[in-house]
Amino acid sequence: MAAANTGTYLTTATNSNAATGLREDLQDKITRIDPEDTPFYSNAGKGTAEAVYHEWLVQRLAAAAANAQVEGFETTFVQPTPAVRLGNYCQIAAKNWSISGTLNVVNKAGRGKETVYQQMLKGIEVRRDVEAALTGAFGNTIKKGTDARNFGTFATYVTSYLFGATGAAPAGDGSTGGTAGTPRPITLALISTGMQQAFQLGGKPTTLLVGPQQKRNISALINTAGTATSEYMIQQVKQSAIIGAVSVYVTDFGDLAIVPSRFMATNAAYGIQWDYVTVATLPQRNFIVQELAKTGDAEKGQIIWEGTLRVDAPQAHFIVADLS
Repeated sequence: MAAANTGTYLTTATNSNAATGLREDLQDKITRIDPEDTPFYSNAGKGTAEAVYHEWLVQRLAAAAANAQVEGFETTFVQPTPAVRLGNYCQIAAKNWSISGTLNVVNKAGRGKETVYQQMLKGIEVRRDVEAALTGAFGNTIKKGTDARNFGTFATYVTSYLFGATGAAPAGDGSTGGTAGTPRPITLALISTGMQQAFQLGGKPTTLLVGPQQKRNISALINTAGTATSEYMIQQVKQSAIIGAVSVYVTDFGDLAIVPSRFMATNAAYGIQWDYVTVATLPQRNFIVQELAKTGDAEKGQIIWEGTLRVDAPQAHFIVADLS
C-alpha cells in the first residue's frame, strides 16, 4: 500500500490536509420513469355530465326481415322498438399536498416552487388512477351510487363477450360483471370472431387494447402463423391517429390497431370503437386545482376529477375474456 500523501492539499483525506468549502455536485434535474401514457382515457371522446348519475339512450333497429307486400295491402301496425336507457355514476378522484412555507422558498434541485411541482405530479397520478378505473385494471367494478360512488368499468357495458368454457357475459348496463370462465390462450381466431360479432351488430372496432404480455402473445401468433404481412407498424403520426404505441392487424372486418396498455388486466383484450366511448366530467370538476385553507405555515391544495364512463353503443365493441 502506498504511503499517505501528507504534504499535498487534497479533496478528501483522513487528516488535517483535506480541503474545505467544496460545493456539492447534484444534478439540477429529477428523473422520473413512471409511465404517464393513458391510452383508454386519451383516445376516448370527452363530454360533459350534469348530474352524479349520467344517462344516455341507445336505439336498436328491428332485425332485417323479408318485406314484400301485396298490392293494396292493409297496414298492420307493429310496436316500435323503444330505446334502451343506460346510466353510470360519477366517481370522484383526488390527490392532495401540504407543503411547508420553508420548502417552497429554499433552493432545490430539479424544480422551483414545490407546490407547482406537486400539482404537476398529482395531476398525472389522478389521470393514471382514472385510466386504471376505466379499464378495470384492479378488477371490473360495477356502478355504485352510494358513497364512495364509482362508475362501472368498460367491461361491464360491453355485450359482445368471448368467454372461456362456463363463462357468462354481464348484463351490459354496468350492473353486473359477468362470470369468469376457463382460461385459455389468445388466438387470432378469437380476435376475428370478436370483430365479426361486433360487425354483425353494426360496430367496427378500430383498437384492440391489451396488456404487455398479451401484446407479445399476439405478435408471436402473427409471426408463427407466417402472416407477418398482415401486421404493419405505424411509424408516423397522422391526423386523427390513435394515441399510443401501436401495430395494426389487418382483419376481414377492418384494420385493428393493437395498443399495449400498462393499466390493462392481463386476462382480457378489449376491441374498441372509439366513436362510441366517452369520458364525461361534471362542470368545473375536470382536473381542477383547489387551494385549501391555511391553518399554519404550509400551503395546502388538492386536484379533483369527477366524471364517469359512457359506453354509447355497447354492441359496437367486443371483449375477449379469460385469457391465460
